[in-house]
Amino acid sequence: MAVCISAQTLQKGNLVGVHLISMTLNAGVTEDQVMDFVLNKYIPAYEKLFPGVHVYLAKGIRGENADRYYQFVVMENDEVRNKIFNAEGTYTDEASAKLANIQPLLDEYHKMATITSVYTDCIVQ
Repeated sequence: MAVCISAQTLQKGNLVGVHLISMTLNAGVTEDQVMDFVLNKYIPAYEKLFPGVHVYLAKGIRGENADRYYQFVVMENDEVRNKIFNAEGTYTDEASAKLANIQPLLDEYHKMATITSVYTDCIVQ
């Protein structure tokens, strides 16, 4: 898989978290509504909480996972990641405390859909 992210140049040592997303919409909610919310509310709020973290959303258009969504989380290095995420992928206590600041957005997100993902963290070579 090739990743090209405009407005940011990937550098050797950057960490890129690649998340393959599964989404189950709640009754009365459309995929477009969820994507609008994620792109225009959730991601900007998340990036404000964690300066230097950039989140990109992409939709597969060809191949085995066409029509699935991917989230790319770009960080300076794995040390930055370790301040936010524990080894098993859960948030650190410090990051959890920050996320409490956007709890209303998280609640709104959960009312729209159930989102799960599998991820791989990659270091740019």
